[in-house]
Amino acid sequence: MPKITKVSELKHYRKNPRKITDQKFEQLGESLEHYGDLGGIVVNVSSGEVIGGNQRTRFFKEHESEVTIEKVSLASKDVQGTVAIGYIVYKGNRYNYREVEWDEATEMRANIIANKVTGFFDNEVLLSDFSEELLLETGFESFELGFFDEKSRPTIDVDNFNSGLDSYLDGEIKQVVLYMDSATYESSLEKLKELMEKTGVDNNTDVMLLALNDFYAKTFSK
Repeated sequence: MPKITKVSELKHYRKNPRKITDQKFEQLGESLEHYGDLGGIVVNVSSGEVIGGNQRTRFFKEHESEVTIEKVSLASKDVQGTVAIGYIVYKGNRYNYREVEWDEATEMRANIIANKVTGFFDNEVLLSDFSEELLLETGFESFELGFFDEKSRPTIDVDNFNSGLDSYLDGEIKQVVLYMDSATYESSLEKLKELMEKTGVDNNTDVMLLALNDFYAKTFSK
């Protein structure tokens, strides 16, 4: 087993299906410098609330009788607000745990960053290097694989589909789902943001309807 002593010796997983935009990569670097590692479980002792790792925390709380916290308090708060570091211990395994001392504005920003600054899947790598069975076992839904690859699209149970559709159509709120690649998604969000600033509309739904109605009027008024 090779002994790793320098970060330069770390190798990226050759089949890693996750990618990240340049903008997200820069944001990741900034978050590491300002807020430290937001992976694992991060607790703000000022509020007593979990800022990062809420779903992990939920799992551990459901197995509380088998969970302990091992931590070491720092002599003083560091520049990233850390006051203690340690582990959640579950069935003999350790999971990163960290306590910070942040004000409300900082904890809100860190929570958003922990959940938003992430990568996206490279569909080509997923389809070429990973089996459909493995993807389903590790959290993908069949409809997601159906979107990536037309041959994998699941068969629809017509009766259940019609029943669900009837229930949906009876509701007041409707939903349109748009599929697009990551680059298009990012650019579309920027355009929506610019439209909201120029029109004074404060949400994506209304600005999309505004753009749709304007395009429709211009297209069919000729």
